Amino acid sequence: RRIRLESPWPGIEAAFRPELRANYRRRRKRLEALGSLQLTAVNEPQALHQHLADCLALEQAGWKGAHGTAMLDSPGTTRFYQKLAFRLAARGQLRIFCLRLNQRLIAFEYCCLDPHTRRLYSLKIAYDETLRACSPGSVLRWLLLQHAHAAGFASYEMLGEDAHWKADWSGERLELHHLRVYNRTLRGRLWWWRAQAGAAALDRGEG
Repeated sequence: RRIRLESPWPGIEAAFRPELRANYRRRRKRLEALGSLQLTAVNEPQALHQHLADCLALEQAGWKGAHGTAMLDSPGTTRFYQKLAFRLAARGQLRIFCLRLNQRLIAFEYCCLDPHTRRLYSLKIAYDETLRACSPGSVLRWLLLQHAHAAGFASYEMLGEDAHWKADWSGERLELHHLRVYNRTLRGRLWWWRAQAGAAALDRGEG
């Protein structure tokens, strides 16, 4: 899903579903009743270590950790996202948006910025599930979009599968293509044959 950000903000906000707009106002008030809210955008390598550690821990504390799919649940996945964050930060392309309540991290979005197209891509999201009734993830996204709009970004794009909640934010859907590359080794060829067999089974209606 893509949210275009080049129009005036009132028009962008008006395109969100009415229920989303009403819920945002109510839930932001609930959070503000609990304390001070602060949005930060982490993009410097020097500030990254602790912020990234906090974000990884927050994600693992929720349902992703319970299902074993959090970034910290696999050493390989952890290394990938850590290295990616530092490489993107070195190029000025990293944006980790953090929402804090009384200095406590309650939601984050790990994003990548394309400086040429000014597009912001959301890679990972998580929130403090003890505050589910206040929807900290939705509050963060709303504030993030206002920040991105003010910064002159062209669009915000939610990658991954088209989950139902994404339609609340945008009616524009884009096709996502995957490119798989296999090593020219016996193991790589076996994985390629397996992928080809799976694709053929889906074409025959067997999958």
